[in-house]
Amino acid sequence: MNLFINLSNHPSSKWSPKQIETALSISDNGPIIDIDFPNIDPNMTDMDVRKLASKYLKQILDLIEEYEVDNAFIHVMGEMTFTFNIVNLFMNNGYICYASTTKRNVIEKEDGTKISTFDFVQFRQY
Repeated sequence: MNLFINLSNHPSSKWSPKQIETALSISDNGPIIDIDFPNIDPNMTDMDVRKLASKYLKQILDLIEEYEVDNAFIHVMGEMTFTFNIVNLFMNNGYICYASTTKRNVIEKEDGTKISTFDFVQFRQY
């Protein structure tokens, strides 16, 4: 069995059918596990971000061990410096990480208000 771990602020319960189908194809129909992306305070130091990334790495590695899976694939989307750090940690531990790509559709109303929707296109490997 494989896992698809979604480390983002976008729970898989709100994903489009195409995004769910794509994640399941990557994990060979293994379950999708949602983990909330941490709130990264803009005042955190580089070291604080690295420590938090290490903490999340341990939490997720423990989860992978608990599920006794053959492999896990990690979708990481969020604040850039944390993402950079945790993706590097996962890759150094032999895991494949993905970003989701979307097409942005914008409707601009007469009052200047913009409404944006995002259509999932694919998962792109880091």
